[in-house]
Amino acid sequence: MNQDIFQQMIDCYETGDAKSNEKLNELLRKHAVERRVFVQEIMDEDLIADELRAEQVKAIYSGDVSQQDIKHQDSKKIKWCYPALATVAAGVAVVAVGMHFLPKENLDLTGNTASPQQLDVEHTAIAKIITASTDAQWEELMQVGEELGSAQYRLVKGAAHIEFSNGVGLSLSAPAEFKIKDAFNIVLNEGKVRAHVPTSGYGFRIDTPNIDIRDLGTEFGLSVTQGGETKVNVFNGEIELYTATNAQPIQATEGYAATWKKGESEIALLSPEAEYPTFRSIALQRWKEYREKQLADPSLLLYLDFKNGGEIISSHVNESLSAETTNVVKVRGRWEQDSAYVIESLEQKITLPELNLEGDFSIQAWIYTDVFETSIRVIMNTEEEGLGRLHWQISRDGKVSPGFKVKKDSKIGKLELGTWHQVTLTYDAGSQLMKSYVNGEFQGESKRKVKSLNLTRASVGAWQNERHTARVIFGKIDEFSVVSRELSKAEIKESYEVGSPY
Repeated sequence: MNQDIFQQMIDCYETGDAKSNEKLNELLRKHAVERRVFVQEIMDEDLIADELRAEQVKAIYSGDVSQQDIKHQDSKKIKWCYPALATVAAGVAVVAVGMHFLPKENLDLTGNTASPQQLDVEHTAIAKIITASTDAQWEELMQVGEELGSAQYRLVKGAAHIEFSNGVGLSLSAPAEFKIKDAFNIVLNEGKVRAHVPTSGYGFRIDTPNIDIRDLGTEFGLSVTQGGETKVNVFNGEIELYTATNAQPIQATEGYAATWKKGESEIALLSPEAEYPTFRSIALQRWKEYREKQLADPSLLLYLDFKNGGEIISSHVNESLSAETTNVVKVRGRWEQDSAYVIESLEQKITLPELNLEGDFSIQAWIYTDVFETSIRVIMNTEEEGLGRLHWQISRDGKVSPGFKVKKDSKIGKLELGTWHQVTLTYDAGSQLMKSYVNGEFQGESKRKVKSLNLTRASVGAWQNERHTARVIFGKIDEFSVVSRELSKAEIKESYEVGSPY
């Protein structure tokens, strides 16, 4: 989550004037993660002045009000819109904080009726495919990033994770056939799914041929065979089970496991959680498969993953190109099964092998920084300075500095502390343009009149020479690679999206 964006939302909300309300609406539209946290914050901290309205909002948000009370009577008029808040100070009711179902006429922050055009374009999507295994195959051609509406879907092969507009996450493994009815209800006819339901999705319901499940904020696994047999595993929290033979719902809490057939249940052992896909397991498998493709790239000159080796790290593609480490500490990397190196002093560093890059090239790394202040942080610097020598650093204000000034209109701002970032440099010898990317987004470019780049004795993570004070990253390095070609924008974007575990 971007803490700066979240704080802007809070500041705009508390200011409450027309300009601040307009800014808040804009932030709510653009930032889904921060929006969910903001909505929860204003309810938990009682920032809404009118207690009666606050309770009504909490009821809607928690699912204590039936779905029929929430939805518009005409389902065709329901839209997935970003939440619009009404100004309580002006005496206007808050109609749907944190909900994505609003009637055709919506209230903006000033309390005026707003058309869908005023609230941005009309959205018909209910969920989105966030990640999928590389072998994922849908009955209809779909891919990661695809938005899903109210319709029937079938995952024929592989695994996929979808997220609903209310934050509910479903990880599915094939074969899986399901129908999305709305943001709080799907029908699962076949397949295996693991559901993660946050507070914003309280009351989310999955209907199966045997039972219907209403979630009370939890995590559970559900599998339905082609014959209709249903198995339920509650990994955390509580759910309600509805059957045709029971007048009252059955309360099932953490550790509950049962198989249902024709409305009758049989207690079962809780399945291992590993049997069910999760967002991270799908993303990890996708990254592993992508890395295999990356290692097979004939243009790859150097690839260090820091998983194996001590003082000497051999490149996966060329054992003669070995990096040397000094006093580094190995820790867990971006993924649970991977490693990274901590570098927090000048005595700790990684020294690259002799490498002279002729023509086009690209350099890429994953970095995790804990602090920016007091001095420049080094990603990778060569021993010497000048033409053909690269000094790739993080400035005192937290911006990646590849040795040239970034354009003023750059979208890339200050890096977030305490999180992983992917940084990339590319060079096109024909145009003599060196380009910088952060987290898959273009940052800036500059003319560099060099025929080759000399990386001899270049240092990663820590650096010092006679003219300058010590520069240390004060963080972690994971996956460092060099290729003898210019990576395209699409390749860099893909490598970030696949390589990010979040």
